[in-house]
Amino acid sequence: MADKKKKVNNVPLTGETLFKTQKAWETLLVSCQMLGDIVSRLKWLDGTDHPDCDTACTNGRKLYINPEWFNALSNRSRVFVLAHEATHIVQRAWDRRKNDPRYRKESARWGKALDYAANSILENDQSTRLFLSDELYAVMLFPSKNGYPANKSAEIYFDLIGPQKEDEEREEENPDEDNGDDQGDSNDNDRDDNDGDNRTEQLEEEDLLETVRNGTGRGIADKIRKSVMPASDQNCLHNWRDILRNFLWKQTRAHRSYKRPSRRWNGDGVVLPGRSSRDFPKTALILDYSGSMENYIKACASTITQLIAEVSSGDVYVLACNTHIVKEWHVMRNQKPPSTRELLYYYYGGGTHMMPAIREARKWGAEIILCVSDMNTKKEDLLCPDVNWITSKSDPLANLIAESRGITVPGKIFRVLSVGGNEADIMSCRQMGYKIKDEEEMDKQPVVSVRTTKTKTKGKVNK
Repeated sequence: MADKKKKVNNVPLTGETLFKTQKAWETLLVSCQMLGDIVSRLKWLDGTDHPDCDTACTNGRKLYINPEWFNALSNRSRVFVLAHEATHIVQRAWDRRKNDPRYRKESARWGKALDYAANSILENDQSTRLFLSDELYAVMLFPSKNGYPANKSAEIYFDLIGPQKEDEEREEENPDEDNGDDQGDSNDNDRDDNDGDNRTEQLEEEDLLETVRNGTGRGIADKIRKSVMPASDQNCLHNWRDILRNFLWKQTRAHRSYKRPSRRWNGDGVVLPGRSSRDFPKTALILDYSGSMENYIKACASTITQLIAEVSSGDVYVLACNTHIVKEWHVMRNQKPPSTRELLYYYYGGGTHMMPAIREARKWGAEIILCVSDMNTKKEDLLCPDVNWITSKSDPLANLIAESRGITVPGKIFRVLSVGGNEADIMSCRQMGYKIKDEEEMDKQPVVSVRTTKTKTKGKVNK
């Protein structure tokens, strides 16, 4: 039987260590506010008795620091250490692979892959690279030391570094042990300590992770996000699959047909329609192939194929359109969607008018119509009540024409992509007098918005 792990005494930092940590944190806050804010929300604890804290580590809500090691560093090095630990928090917020059996089984290998990804970003970002000292470079994991490429995802580093001796030894000793979800040097060994309400602390941790997900979308945070997300998800919000799946499922549950009568009918009176037996109704996916969509198509081509795969358990009609239908694909149930290369092959820009594709989708009998677009199209396209739009949350030009002209879009708007606008188009719109949304205004936009033309009528009061 494996020995029980030593209980961690959660002793706050004091004296010289606390002073030096505060000084390093203040420097980090000025240099990179996002990482500094994350460090400020952690509990700073003495890691002397922590079984895995020879240097520093975090579990998502507590920051453990080994005083003897930390105090011997220069202030420059201490700033980099805090930035490294904060980067693991961002990785933890976005990491969708922590429950994957492959990575749980080889937790040491995945932890080193996260370290490589984190340090590669910090080494090359202008806000943190100044704090990398020779003493840290000699002991920490950096891709440049081992000949690995820089700024790659943790998944790539996981394949490059190969199996680790620690994982093999643990597998031999405890073949049936579930290794949990180690996040770099972010250990969870103190999950069951009795220093307070563990449930409350887990809620606090999840609140921090949700804050990171909602408040970090640009700069160094965006690089960290992409380091732990699958390639197909890097240019969209972390929960885009859940958002679209919930929408499609609700549409499926709402779809009824007289071809399948309700089982509640007792044989007398009115026959009621029943729900469809299919997983998803017939869906048309329209791709805007206009000139302003170049960034979308190039950056999100692989994401678009995933969008198609989300509804591939039903019949999907894919239409590429600018002012006319450029290309169409019929994807039958559980059939492989068009490849990224194929989608890019037919894109050549042009004008914007989605109505030809919308009419074709209606003629085909589509029960759901989704359109991937920046929504800068004709008014008649935007006013179609049966068209739902998939657009970007980080593009200041998305839906610009409709908002500037006061056009109310009746369909749902899913801001699930993370693609910036074309700089030339942004400058052109500014010269034309359009108000361009800043970063704060874009962050306030709801991920899913639905607008209706229904308004409450109020009676006039005669004075």
